[in-house]
Amino acid sequence: MKPVNIPREKGENRGVKTFSLPIQSSGGHTAVLECYVLDMSERIRWKDRPAVILCPGGAYRFTNDRESEPLACAFLAEGYHVFSLRYSTEKGIYPAALEQLARTVRLIRQNAGEWHVRKDAIVIAGFSAGGHLAAEYACKWDRPALSAVAEAEREELRPNALVLGYPVITAGAAAHEESIHNLLGAQDTPKMRRSVSLETQVSGCVPPVFLWHTATDEMVNAENSLLFASALAREKIPYELHIYGTGVHGVSLGTRATVGEEKHVSHGCAGWFAQAARFLERVLHE
Repeated sequence: MKPVNIPREKGENRGVKTFSLPIQSSGGHTAVLECYVLDMSERIRWKDRPAVILCPGGAYRFTNDRESEPLACAFLAEGYHVFSLRYSTEKGIYPAALEQLARTVRLIRQNAGEWHVRKDAIVIAGFSAGGHLAAEYACKWDRPALSAVAEAEREELRPNALVLGYPVITAGAAAHEESIHNLLGAQDTPKMRRSVSLETQVSGCVPPVFLWHTATDEMVNAENSLLFASALAREKIPYELHIYGTGVHGVSLGTRATVGEEKHVSHGCAGWFAQAARFLERVLHE
């Protein structure tokens, strides 16, 4: 069968540009930033669009495919440019991933003109251990050490919203020990544990947060999300929290697109993405 050419006017043959870029930490560790940049038709009015940076989970041991491309496709369909950060996960190299995320935010703002990104609409979405990375960045983006590493002005590093799915938050009693120990390695001391217990790090610099978990999460206890939500409430940070009754850990979208077994399809929590999209619509466009 011969391919059919669809007639288009000049400038109409557009879609999504995909490419990858290296992102380094100060210690020389290299992450890979997978970029999905919307290249829209000239007939579509809105040129500058929000962007979301995805931080997949994986217990700070790897970055999970389920929380990368499937979520990228979902956000692209909502009109977001998407950047999936495959951050470095060698054991005990903290704060390499945090530095890589800071440099990613700066890179996107520096290229906002070319990529048609709204500079005031950069979202970070993290899941499981990637949720810890995203939440830590949201708590610490304004610290001089990160500005120095990223070679950026403070405001260049500001996140405008945060989406957290079944995140690792605490290094305390409800900790996901594998994630925390992989993160810190030989730096695993009481002082460092307090620094990465993010319920203790929330301040007024944290952007609005959409937060979700399942009550039956067998790996990362829902107490992690509850602790973070409590800290957000204390600091009067706008947030929305959803605890769904059922669902295993790591369900991503909760659909057949992202689960390995039929029994893990999570109809109860699969609505989180639509709820998050509505939350972001309010936060980014009000």
